[in-house]
Amino acid sequence: MAYAAVLSLMETLKQILDADDQQHLLDHKKHQFESLLGKACSLQDFLEDSWQTSSEAVQSLEQRIREAAYTGDDLIMSRMSRTEGFLWQVKFMLQTLISAFWPDQDLEKVIEEIDSIMKEVMEFKDGGGVKDSRPRNSLTAGPSTQAARVADTMVGFDDDLVQLKDRLIGQQSKLQIIPIVGMGGIGKTTLAKNTYQDPFVVYHFDIRAWVTVSQEYCLREILLCLLDCTTKGLTNEMHEEGDEELCIRLYKSLKGRRYLVVIDDVWTTKAWDDIKMLFPDDSSGSRIVLTTRLSNIAAYVNSCNPHHQMRFLNDDESWKLLQEKACVEENYLELEKFGKEIAENCRVLPLTIAVIGGVLSKHDKTQDIWEHIAKNVSSFVTSNDEQCLRILSLSYNYLPHHLRPCFLYMGVFPEDYEIRVSKLIKLWVAEGFLKPIISQSLEEVAMKYLQDLIDRNLVLIRQRGSNGMIKSCSIHDLLLDLCLREGRKEKFLCVTKVTANTSLNVTNGGRRLIIYENSVKGHDASASLIRANNDTLKSASAVRSFIVQVVLIQHHQYLAYTTNGKLPSSISVLRNLQTLIVHQMIMSFLFKLPPEIWEMPQLRHICFTECALPDLCCGQIEGAVFIFPGRLETLQLSGISCFTEDNCRRVENVKKLGIKYDHASARGQWERYSLNNLGQLHELENLKCLFGGQDYLMLLTSPRKLPPPMLTFPPNLKKLTLSGCLLPWEDMTHIGSLPKLEVLKLHRNAFSGDVWEPIEGEFLRLKYLKLHHMDLAEWRADETHFPSLQHLILKICRLKEIPSGIGEIPTLELIQLDDCYISTVTSAIHLKEEQQSLGNDGLKLFINYSTVTESTKKLISRA
Repeated sequence: MAYAAVLSLMETLKQILDADDQQHLLDHKKHQFESLLGKACSLQDFLEDSWQTSSEAVQSLEQRIREAAYTGDDLIMSRMSRTEGFLWQVKFMLQTLISAFWPDQDLEKVIEEIDSIMKEVMEFKDGGGVKDSRPRNSLTAGPSTQAARVADTMVGFDDDLVQLKDRLIGQQSKLQIIPIVGMGGIGKTTLAKNTYQDPFVVYHFDIRAWVTVSQEYCLREILLCLLDCTTKGLTNEMHEEGDEELCIRLYKSLKGRRYLVVIDDVWTTKAWDDIKMLFPDDSSGSRIVLTTRLSNIAAYVNSCNPHHQMRFLNDDESWKLLQEKACVEENYLELEKFGKEIAENCRVLPLTIAVIGGVLSKHDKTQDIWEHIAKNVSSFVTSNDEQCLRILSLSYNYLPHHLRPCFLYMGVFPEDYEIRVSKLIKLWVAEGFLKPIISQSLEEVAMKYLQDLIDRNLVLIRQRGSNGMIKSCSIHDLLLDLCLREGRKEKFLCVTKVTANTSLNVTNGGRRLIIYENSVKGHDASASLIRANNDTLKSASAVRSFIVQVVLIQHHQYLAYTTNGKLPSSISVLRNLQTLIVHQMIMSFLFKLPPEIWEMPQLRHICFTECALPDLCCGQIEGAVFIFPGRLETLQLSGISCFTEDNCRRVENVKKLGIKYDHASARGQWERYSLNNLGQLHELENLKCLFGGQDYLMLLTSPRKLPPPMLTFPPNLKKLTLSGCLLPWEDMTHIGSLPKLEVLKLHRNAFSGDVWEPIEGEFLRLKYLKLHHMDLAEWRADETHFPSLQHLILKICRLKEIPSGIGEIPTLELIQLDDCYISTVTSAIHLKEEQQSLGNDGLKLFINYSTVTESTKKLISRA
C-alpha cells in the first residue's frame, strides 16, 4: 500500500515542520526533512499517475516505496514522542509494535533508499513508462459465443426481468439506454442474458448484438464483435479494414433497423464515449443495455432515466437457487436445514451461491457433508472457484490509489458490522489517508471518498439519518475477505484472534494489528492497535492501565478507550491528538475534564460519557497559556457542564454539540449552567440537549415541577434534538424562527402542554419532524406552517389526530406512526385517502404497533 505509506510519511514530516513545539527535534535536520518531504510529494505524483499500470517494474517500485516510507515514518515518529506522564504508555505500545515489525534502521539509510527509488522513477518517466502487461480481457460477441447463447439460471429476479422487458419493448420510440448496476457477482450479466434470450424480446427486435468490454478493451475488437452479430459473419475484407471503415460499416448495419445492443461490463466513461456515436437513433424503438459496477457510469450514459439497480436475494430465493445449482430435489427434506444455513452464509450473493452449489453437486447429499460446508462457506468459495475471486478482485484492482487504503481499511471491522460513518471518517482522517483539497475540510474529502466507494458498489448503505446523509454503512462478507486478503498481501493490516491464555503473534508484518477475542463478535475500530479487553492486553504484554478498548494511531491523532478513573492532566502532551473518545466504566461516577484540555490545539472531536467541561476558573494552571481549540467540531458530554462565556469562546467553532444532564444535583439549577450562552455558538449546526435520568423523571410526577431550562439557539442550527426540557409550547417560536433548521426531534417531555399552535412564516426549511412520547393532545397546524416538510414521525403520542391540512403539504413524502392512538391512525388513513382522491399517490404511510388488535389490523390494512 505504497500510496498510504507515502501519505503517512508526508503527514509526519508536515507535523514536525509546522509545529512550534517540535522545533527542538529539527536542529540541523530541517533541510533534510524538507528535502524528504519534496521527494515524498514526487513519489505521490508518480503513484497517482501509474495506478492503472500493473507491470512488474511498477509493482516492484511500489513495494520499495511502501517499505521505505513506512520505515522512515516510524523512525521519525519515534523521535517525536515525549516520554512524560501519560505519553510513556502510548510510546511503549507503539515502539513494541515497531520493534516487532521492523528492525532499527538509521534514517540516513532510508533516505538513500528513497534517492535510489527516485532515480528509478525518473528513468521510468524518461523512458515513457512501461506498457501495461496485463492480458486484455477477451471480448465476446452475441449469438456466436456460448456466453450469449445459453442463459444462466436466474432465481429471484422475475420482477427484474419483467421490468427490464417492459423498458425494452415499451412505447418510447426514441433510442433508450438502460444501465444495469450492482456489485460484482450480483447477477447483472445473468439478468441481461436472460432478457437478451427471451423469446418475446428476440421477436421484437430486428437485430441483436452483445459485446463484453471489461477493464482493458480494444475499440477494433469491439467493432468486430458487434459486426459479427449485425452481419452474417466477419469477412476477410472486414478484418483488413481500418477502425474508421469498421465504424461506418457498423453504423450502416444498424441504420433503419430496430436493434438491441448489450454492452456488458463497462468500467470507464471513455469506453462509452468511444462507441456511443456508432448507434443511430431512427426513433424505431431501439435499445442499448449496459451493465456496470459503477453508478457514476450509469448516470453518465443515461442521466434522464433511472438505471436498474440490482438487489441481493432474500433467504428463500437464495435457498431455491442453491437447490438448482446443487441439483437437489424437493424430497431431500433432511438437507433443508443445512441448505438454508449455507444459503444464508453465502450472504445472498448469486455468485457465491453458484460456486457453493457447484461444490455440493459433486458430493454425496448427506447431512454431514452439508453441515461441514455450511460452517466453512468462505473457505470453499476461496478454494473452489478462482473465477469468483477474480470477479471480485477486479473491483479492487481498478480502484485508484487514493481509494485503496480506504477500502482495505474496512477489513478492521468484523463480519456483519454496521459501521457508523462518523467514526469511519474520523479514523480515515487520523490515519492520513486523505489528500487535502483546497476549500474542503478533511471530513468533506472523506465523505467524497466514501460516496465513491458506494458508487462503485463496494460499500453498502445501511442507514440514512433524518437529514438524508449516510449514517451507517457496511461491506459484504466476500468483499471483507477480499480486504483481508489484499491487506495481508500489501502488509496493510493483520487481524488476529486471541484468548486470555494465548500469546500474540505479530510475525506477518502487518502495518495495522487488529486484536480481539474469539468470543467477541464486534470490536471497536482501529487503525494501528486494538485491544478487546484486559486479558488481551496481558497476552499482548501491553500497557495494563488501559482497561477495555484502546485505539491508537501512530501520529497520536485518534485515541479511544474505556476507563474507571479520571483522565490524567498529562493528556495534553499529545499535541497532535484530533479525536478523543473516553467511555466511563462506572456510569455513576462523574468527573470533570482536566483544564489542560484547553492546551490541545489540534482537537477536533471530543466524545465523553459521565464527565463535564472544565471552566478556566476551576483549575487554572500556573504559567499556562490557554489555547482554545479553534478547530473543535464535535463535542459530546454527559454531566454537569457549565457553558460560561469563556467556555463558549473556546468552542465557538463547534459544529456538533451533545449535552446531557441526568443527575440529581442538576435539578432546578439550569441557570447555573449558562445554557442561554449556547446562542453564541454561531457555527453550531447540530445540537442535542437531553435532560432526564431516573431522579429527574421521578420529580416530574411530584407536586413540585422543575422550572424549564433557559435555552437559546444559535442561528445556523440545522438539526435540533430536545428531551426532558419541559419548555412551554409558546417557546416553540424561538425554534420555528431558526432560518436553517431542517430536522427537529422532540423526545419525552421536551415540551409541556396539551396544545401546539404553530405560527405561519416559521419552519420554512424544516424537512423532518419527530414527536416521541409527547403529551401533546391537539396540534393546530396546516400546510402553511410547514411548507417544506417531507417526513413526519409520531411515536407513542397522545395526539388525537393529525390535522388534515398536513396532507396538503406539497413536499410531504412519508407519515410514520408507532404505537399511537387509534384515532390518530384513522386520521392518517383518511388523510392519505383524501390525497389519493386528488391524484397524489406519492404519500407513503407506515403504521407500526407492538401489540395489535383485530380492529387495528383492519385499519392498518386500509393504509
